[in-house]
Amino acid sequence: LGNFAMFSPTLVPEEVLLDHPERLRALIVEGPNPFLSYSDTARWREARERLELLVVIEPAMTETARAADYVLPTPVGYEKWEFANFPKGYPEIFVQVRPPVVPGPIEALPEPEIYARLAEAMGIFGDAPAALHDLAAGAVEPEGAMRFLAAAQELTATDGIAKERLLFWTYRTLGPQLRSPALAAIWLQCQLNAMLRLPSVLRTLGPDWQARSPFEVAAELFRRILDHPEGVEIARIAEDTNLEDHLGFEDGRIRLAPEPMLGEIGRAVASPPAHDASFPFVLAAGLRTRWTANTIQRDPAWRKGRGPHCALNLSPADARDLGLSDGDRVRVATRRGAVTLPAQIDPKLLPGHVWMPNGFGMVHDGMLDGANQNELTDTADRDPFTGIPHHRHVRCRLERAVGA
Repeated sequence: LGNFAMFSPTLVPEEVLLDHPERLRALIVEGPNPFLSYSDTARWREARERLELLVVIEPAMTETARAADYVLPTPVGYEKWEFANFPKGYPEIFVQVRPPVVPGPIEALPEPEIYARLAEAMGIFGDAPAALHDLAAGAVEPEGAMRFLAAAQELTATDGIAKERLLFWTYRTLGPQLRSPALAAIWLQCQLNAMLRLPSVLRTLGPDWQARSPFEVAAELFRRILDHPEGVEIARIAEDTNLEDHLGFEDGRIRLAPEPMLGEIGRAVASPPAHDASFPFVLAAGLRTRWTANTIQRDPAWRKGRGPHCALNLSPADARDLGLSDGDRVRVATRRGAVTLPAQIDPKLLPGHVWMPNGFGMVHDGMLDGANQNELTDTADRDPFTGIPHHRHVRCRLERAVGA
């Protein structure tokens, strides 16, 4: 994806199903629920049959966890330290680090501990040197931080994973000195911000900090973050030069017309609108509604208010032509699959266009809750640059469900 060293997760099944000696054979899934919330659920099920190992790191027994070889349980958000940096404004930069409010199960390990143990078992980084263990006790103070980081820089080999090794060693040495080992990453980020983004940080701390060392600034950032679990400003962008500061091209110009995309845009403009009589409707699959939060809400009882919460929305004209009223069961079929759900007439829709919400199709206490729109989407019908399927333009057909 562009300048990022990654690709769209919707392409993972193809990488698993490849007939190639270096195809994907094992996956660690942490956070997402691809067997429900990623496009083309049928292709994920097909890919699962060829995976040699699937490990899920997850607090809930999700659809993906049920298909896993191993599930490594983690605490939920209220049971562990949590970090968020969602912007609350501009030009201020806010950070929130929240402590746990209730204890979690003993068997559930925070994600950093799981990855640390995996790295140790694989021998990726090696044991942290004794010198860092000795220096860690004083590293929270500015002078101690300077000595700790100087020693870490000298001891960390420049073999392509130096930054990762520094994080791991800091977690294992300084982490036990903090309120939680997970805070070692926050401490390290404070050091980096004080060194690499000092002008932005000083705009927040004020003129009294101009003459302080970066290690003193970092200690103050760390203190403020821990003292303000509700969130705190840690830096402020220079509004006058923000655009110039973040342009990555040497000539300082924005690329509004990337060459690779111009040809595709021209082809699309010159092509007549596609039409398939077998699938005459256009489905917008997975619109957000006030009833869901992606796939976080697993218990349908959490949703309050009048339903149906998961419905196929269609125009009055299409409902009339199909003989459908609100609440009637309607079958939606695409080239990839079919689902059945109640109809809901939406006067805002144009004829030929329908939509259904995201976040449904989960099984709770043995009962299916709504329909999963990703049973209908097709990863083969996708944007050629990002690999993201055309979720808002899925060709489908509708019919009144038998017995509706």
